[in-house]
Amino acid sequence: MQLLRFRNTCGQFNRTESAESLKSSQQIMNEQSLKDHHGKVIGYIVTGSDGQLTIYTVQRVRKGYYDPKRNKTFDVNNLAIGTGNQLSTLIVGI
Repeated sequence: MQLLRFRNTCGQFNRTESAESLKSSQQIMNEQSLKDHHGKVIGYIVTGSDGQLTIYTVQRVRKGYYDPKRNKTFDVNNLAIGTGNQLSTLIVGI
C-alpha cells in the first residue's frame, strides 16, 4: 500500500492517507490561489471531484461555495447569495 503525505501551508506534514482511500473517497481536489492587485494571496478556491468550488480565506476559513449543478453561490451558512459563480464577493473586504 502506498501512503501519500500532504503538507499544510507551512510546509509541515499534517495528513497521511493511502492512495486507495483517496481514490475510493474521491478527495482529490484542485486548489487555486486568489491574489489582490499587489500579488498578495487573499484566499483559495478548491475544486472538489464533483465540480463544486469552495472558497477559503488565507487562514483556511471556509466562506462559501458555488454549486455548478444549480448555478448558485452559497455563503458559509448555506444561504444563496446569487446566481452564477460569485465566490470572489465572499472574500472582498477581509
